Amino acid sequence: MLIKVKEAIRLDEKLFSKPDYSHINDGNVQVSDAVFIPFNQIKIVTREGVENNDKSGTNRGRVEPFPSASRLTRIQNSFAPGIIQSEYLPAVIKRNVAPDEPLQYELVYGVGRVITFKEHFGAKGYWFNIITATETELEWVCLVENEELERTPNKERDVANAMVRMANNSAFKKSQFEVDKQIRKNLPFRRKESRIRIVGQVCEGANIPLTHITYTEEGAWEWIRTNSIVEYVIGGNLDPRNDKFGFLVKEGRIKDFFHKAIMHKAQTGKSSYGIFHYELPSEKSSFATKMQNQFEYLECL
Repeated sequence: MLIKVKEAIRLDEKLFSKPDYSHINDGNVQVSDAVFIPFNQIKIVTREGVENNDKSGTNRGRVEPFPSASRLTRIQNSFAPGIIQSEYLPAVIKRNVAPDEPLQYELVYGVGRVITFKEHFGAKGYWFNIITATETELEWVCLVENEELERTPNKERDVANAMVRMANNSAFKKSQFEVDKQIRKNLPFRRKESRIRIVGQVCEGANIPLTHITYTEEGAWEWIRTNSIVEYVIGGNLDPRNDKFGFLVKEGRIKDFFHKAIMHKAQTGKSSYGIFHYELPSEKSSFATKMQNQFEYLECL
């Protein structure tokens, strides 16, 4: 039988799952085991520093000013049957205040759960993980946590806005390469198409020069329409200029292109061409190296 939220103190703290943030900043983020903390010891601070129940500020890690009514309703419905201890807990940091200060902790993430547990379920406290990290690490922690919460990824603008703040606070070097590197390292499951869009938004918001431009397939279509002298066709569509099927070939996907080209040839008798697309260069792999590796791979097929 599941324990209700109001009776959460009865649960065994050893049975709660603990998140792993070891990939952030070389494993410097520390996460405690579950600790039961009364809500009246927790300070809720929004992005502009607005505290507690004033809903005009910004929820850390998200663009929305405060949890929406629909999200609070989803949380209510999720916890109505009781607490599932395999789900991750909300988190706090220990404040640097005197021992007699009532608000000993500051909420890092889980504001929707805290509000719901207090106002809907009438709980006086709940279990939290206590996190020890720098401000920049906390930004990444919130973004990683939001990737998983409610089974939906962060909105891209949430990630971009957080990274613009970090860039302007000198958390990492202001370069297009470094923005891309930080996303790959700290949000490893973010899809490539989304990562490309976020890099562009961060560079624009933090006034970072774009030394290279990478494209999703939709972006490549737009570039062909507005900039290309040759009216290429991609997406596996037929190019009427030369009676061939055209494809955008992403880095590492040459085999997929060859398979599609062979299938089109077998079905229609028509050939195909590919426009190769490379990801951003890295410290170990320049564009020249990427192109050479691609040609060598082609010769082996």
